[in-house]
Amino acid sequence: TSRSPARAGGDAYSEGFVVAALVAPVIALVVFLVGMVGAALLSEGLPGPIWQAVGGFLLVIVIVFITGAIPSLVFGGAVLALIRVTGMRRSPLVCAIGGGLAAALYVVVGIWMAFGSPGAALLFAPWAALLTLKEPGSFPASMVAGDFWPAVCIVISGVVAGLIYARWTQKG
Repeated sequence: TSRSPARAGGDAYSEGFVVAALVAPVIALVVFLVGMVGAALLSEGLPGPIWQAVGGFLLVIVIVFITGAIPSLVFGGAVLALIRVTGMRRSPLVCAIGGGLAAALYVVVGIWMAFGSPGAALLFAPWAALLTLKEPGSFPASMVAGDFWPAVCIVISGVVAGLIYARWTQKG
């Protein structure tokens, strides 16, 4: 079957959006883990037995997917609606920037929510809630010290999700 936007009245746009939005949290996790493994290898090596790490990885995938899918759909949908309303062409560049913008918006809202209600943030943005559980004045210092990595991974995944959406909706 073709993924052409002409098929079934533009169905590929909806399909492409849902696929990209649901893949984005997993992409963020993979980028995060690659960075963490790389940092561990450069410093002191990988900790703990490998099977324990694999089991933990599978659990984290489930948690990331559950907590990331809804924000991905909401923020990605809002930016996609903005792209549609402005009449911009859905080129790969526009979609990549839009995906990155949607992810950055989620990061900002997640951090804002975590400072207002850490309990609610645990459901919406657990990575942000964990940042705010530290000492009250340490947030800026912790971001400079490397705790920004989850936010960077989320934005990278937004850019990749935008590119996935652009590719999915191309003709052919």
